[in-house]
Amino acid sequence: TKEAIERMQHVGRSEKRLDFASAGRFGVGLNVMYRYCDCPQLLANDHVHFFDLTRNYVSRDGARGRRFNTHRLCQDFPDSYAPFEFGALGQKYPVVFRLALRTKRTDLGSAASKERVGLDLKEVAGRADTMLLFTRHLRCLSFHNDSVLLGEHRVALNDQAGYDCFYTSLPSSVEELQAASEDAAMLGTRTITTMRGAKQETSADWAVAHCVSMGDGGIKRAAAEMYDRPHGCA
Repeated sequence: TKEAIERMQHVGRSEKRLDFASAGRFGVGLNVMYRYCDCPQLLANDHVHFFDLTRNYVSRDGARGRRFNTHRLCQDFPDSYAPFEFGALGQKYPVVFRLALRTKRTDLGSAASKERVGLDLKEVAGRADTMLLFTRHLRCLSFHNDSVLLGEHRVALNDQAGYDCFYTSLPSSVEELQAASEDAAMLGTRTITTMRGAKQETSADWAVAHCVSMGDGGIKRAAAEMYDRPHGCA
């Protein structure tokens, strides 16, 4: 969405820190991309967005990025859009991030080779099942190295109505948290199915507990103080 893209431009500051129903707190989600490249690109809503943190690529007038209409980009700078046409990525998916790997050391980090990225991807793919334990909307994570499937993880909530009710009951602001008088808690189960390779599939049932304690004034004061910090808390 337009709002999500605007939030991405505030690097290092969590925009979810006052949203008690979200998992993000530190504002580092987008920062991970700078581990591998200096100018991440995002294809969404018929535009290509360049996040030019160092202002060395496409930025102008003091901005830290630039947006191009895909039609104009194809006409004027076809090589810049060509990577999104590989495998018809731009047609298959509504949102595509592209990381042009850093070829030499810069102010943002060291060079990133395809081999290094492949090793990192394999490591994350092997333990990504637990990433789905507390997600609210995400249901599937899959990891591919070229056309090779490294791993796929799917989660099924066994009490969707219970989860929806719990999230609806959470305070939407620090003021509501301070005024609350009852605890909010739920215990649910999730089934996570993992596929590694072509045929190796396993399933595991997890008991997941959620609790927001309202009764202790000290907890409420600490929570209000923590959520008011620039980088939030977990």
